[in-house]
Amino acid sequence: WLNDYVDLTDDKTFKASLNLNWKINKFFTYSLRAGGNINTNDRKRWYGMQLYQGMNNQGYLATSNLSKSNYSVENIVNYNTKLGSVGTLAATVGMTYDDYNFLNKNMIGKNFTMFEFRENGMHMAGDVITSQPIQKDYQLLSYLGRVNVSLLDKYLITASLRADGSSKFAKNNRWGYFPSASIAWRMEQEEFLKDVSWLNQLKLRFSYGATGNQTTAMVVTNLSNSSLKWEKTSSWNVGLDFGLFNSRLSGTLDIYQKKTTDLLISRNLPGSAGFSSTYYNQGSLNNKGVEFSLNAQIIDSSSWKW
Repeated sequence: WLNDYVDLTDDKTFKASLNLNWKINKFFTYSLRAGGNINTNDRKRWYGMQLYQGMNNQGYLATSNLSKSNYSVENIVNYNTKLGSVGTLAATVGMTYDDYNFLNKNMIGKNFTMFEFRENGMHMAGDVITSQPIQKDYQLLSYLGRVNVSLLDKYLITASLRADGSSKFAKNNRWGYFPSASIAWRMEQEEFLKDVSWLNQLKLRFSYGATGNQTTAMVVTNLSNSSLKWEKTSSWNVGLDFGLFNSRLSGTLDIYQKKTTDLLISRNLPGSAGFSSTYYNQGSLNNKGVEFSLNAQIIDSSSWKW
């Protein structure tokens, strides 16, 4: 029966990447990064009359043709400078583009009049069943900006804004805007703590940020929803980092709260709808808590560390 079974796969993959960096002057640098992947996978499975699958269907041939690709382009401009003797400034602006394509086709042949062609005999099948293709195509265009400021090596400030446009959403809901900001105070650098010999690090920090989620199954069997929009998560965090006794004892304390709104949820549809499912925004999720971690290096010698 082994001679009456065929399973052949032809898989081809092509990958390429490009990375260019240009130092425009002592303040500005430009980076271009691009990359892509192309993959095709063709599979044929033949079940002859000596196998149950083939005998039950007068020969059985299943073929699948998978084609997927993605490429991305990233343009980034960086700016770095000193703020006299008080600190440094680093800024970044950029644009990224991502393109994803996926297509899978499946066919099944039964009731063959001739068996000699085996995996190449779909044209000899009395019944050919062509499944609806599974297709997932979408594009993502993003603009981003970020500023980092360090003052007196004590105060750290970061602010950023990201705008993402996804083809998964209708034109009116395509863009999502996600700001973030953080500040930190390196207290161990202050004059009133510099003479504390057992203190290596004491940093107080606060941050706020928003992120988006566009994860939906963009398949032709899903009913589109023109009111669908980005799922958004906003969070804030207050934290304290410390290191004592040459960092033999260190740890962090974090108090946080996170809220997600417009959750992307999949809903199954009845067969009469002509589609298997659809996505919609509904509900929210809150998460808050306190986290504490402590690390200790009790023994530190050339022969034993614990």
